[in-house]
Amino acid sequence: LDLIELNKAKNEPYDDIMDQALEEVLPDVIKSKFMLEKLNQYIDNHEQDLALKTIYQLKMKQLDPKTAQQLELLEMDILVDKKDYKTLETMLQDKTDMVYDYYHLSTLIGLEKYRQASVFEVEHEHRFTDLDVDSAAKLYTLIVSLYEILNDKVSIEAYQKKLKSLKKVTKPKSTTVPIVVEKDNKTYPKVEIKEKIIEVNKVRQSIEFEKIATLLKVGLSLSNQLSLREKLRVLLIEAEKMTAFKEVLIYIQPQTLYHYKKERLYDKPFVKEHFLKSALHMAYDRQESIIEDTDLIRWDTDILTGNPYDVSEIKKVYAYPTSLGVVTYYQSHTLDPMFYDDFFRLLSILVFSILTKEDEKKSLDHSKKLYQSIYQSDLMAYRIVESDLMRFNKTALGLFDYPKHTPLNQFIADLAGDDQIKYKHFMAKLEGKQAIEYTYKNRLIEETAVPFKLDNQTIILSAFKDITDKVKTEQHLKTLASVDMKSGIKNKYAFEQDLTAYFNDKTTFFLIELKDLSHLQSLYGMPTVDKYFEAFTQFSKTYFDQIYLFDVNKIMGIIKANDIRTIEKAVKTYEVALTEALTTMPNQHFRATMGIIRYPINTTETKLEKFYSYISLALEKANRKKHKAIHAYF
Repeated sequence: LDLIELNKAKNEPYDDIMDQALEEVLPDVIKSKFMLEKLNQYIDNHEQDLALKTIYQLKMKQLDPKTAQQLELLEMDILVDKKDYKTLETMLQDKTDMVYDYYHLSTLIGLEKYRQASVFEVEHEHRFTDLDVDSAAKLYTLIVSLYEILNDKVSIEAYQKKLKSLKKVTKPKSTTVPIVVEKDNKTYPKVEIKEKIIEVNKVRQSIEFEKIATLLKVGLSLSNQLSLREKLRVLLIEAEKMTAFKEVLIYIQPQTLYHYKKERLYDKPFVKEHFLKSALHMAYDRQESIIEDTDLIRWDTDILTGNPYDVSEIKKVYAYPTSLGVVTYYQSHTLDPMFYDDFFRLLSILVFSILTKEDEKKSLDHSKKLYQSIYQSDLMAYRIVESDLMRFNKTALGLFDYPKHTPLNQFIADLAGDDQIKYKHFMAKLEGKQAIEYTYKNRLIEETAVPFKLDNQTIILSAFKDITDKVKTEQHLKTLASVDMKSGIKNKYAFEQDLTAYFNDKTTFFLIELKDLSHLQSLYGMPTVDKYFEAFTQFSKTYFDQIYLFDVNKIMGIIKANDIRTIEKAVKTYEVALTEALTTMPNQHFRATMGIIRYPINTTETKLEKFYSYISLALEKANRKKHKAIHAYF
């Protein structure tokens, strides 16, 4: 240590001496002095990371409490410079001495908690004057930067005046406070420290918490039977019993204003010009809370009078906005703004909760009336099932003639036999919007049903359509589309509709062409040929399970089997019958050829075009043979 002081006096470097000393095995008290001297160097050279590392090492040593606090302040200064506000926030927990006020504010501003920073400044302003000039100047400069962010010109001007009034310091204070190493034999370096001020009174904190908890309980237990005005009045009366306040203004946009004073709630008309100059409008417009003393507030128009606030009666204004409006409190003193902010903020939340529920109730009442009008209208046939009892609207009673409250089981009993089981299953498994068709007393009904919850009870709403005529029309059109009107035989369209079922079974297809029709037409004419072909189709029906009209001279025969013996026997029987059959023309027998596919033996093809191609090839093969009524397989 003496060598260090000597080199200092000579203005010569002494780093090597300190490094050598730190490598020696020395008592912690001596080693700490070298480390403190090293820390001074790092601070002077702005080597913050090395300074922090040294501080952390010193914290592991046994230090004088004053030195420990000085190191803590050094560490906080470095964290502010490094903008490490999260670490700083952790360090400041339970730190209430005024020497930490600058760091509390720096942390809140750094974390963009501007409202909390503003409340902290208001709550602790009374002790800022006890700081030394340099600390106060640093703190006031920080507060000015806060209100520049908040655009609070009144507060900016106030603190700029305070800065100017501070005494000038002959020596500017460093951003870090160097630790002085004593030359004498004292065990610890001497550091000045002020007494710690305890701000938190646990008994008072418990009472304040009890007030807030009680307020919440009151707000949540208000009877739904009360009107909106009475709910608000009861809530504010109970709140005033817990914590006194002068008046409350509740502004609900666009034009409603309630004024609470001494257990009375009044409707208050107001002048728009006065509103635009008030704290209510500014809070609602910015959607930011306002907590201001009335002698400093910029928006000092009292909306009730149109005049500036009477500062002898109203000391402080608290305003809390939402999209619905603003709740504003007039307070006759400026004490304990932190508690009143919490209390009034919760009270405002409860007020807006009441207003929101009232809007929801009005909307629900409107919806109920709307739905009731729709249900009772002639627009559709509706039914409601509640607790297994049915209720029909007027239109539905035209379809179902039941008393006002009839069990659902009675309706099910009136359905067709097979539909009863189907309908029970439908109602039991109903989830979301679903539809079902059934027969009710010889009428075809389409029902669309949807379940919903109301007061923890499932209610089923159904809409009905009588589709009897519609289905008959569709069936008639389908018949017209699938049956040849001349012969009464199913046509090619019907065959294609049935083809999938044939592919899924053992089936033999016969494409049969009646020969010589062109020649006969030239001799006897088209009407005679039509009768001749119709006689052929009627004759062929008895030899196949099903036949289809395929072309002007072709039919498709179906036998629901594919074993070779059955098919050969059927073919032989049909060919013999053709030669012996009587026709509508004298001396004219039926002469036909057949292309045959035994499915799925000859092919497993399911594509329609390819199937037609294959069976046409089989028919062409049969046509090339030179025998009467011959056939060929694909």
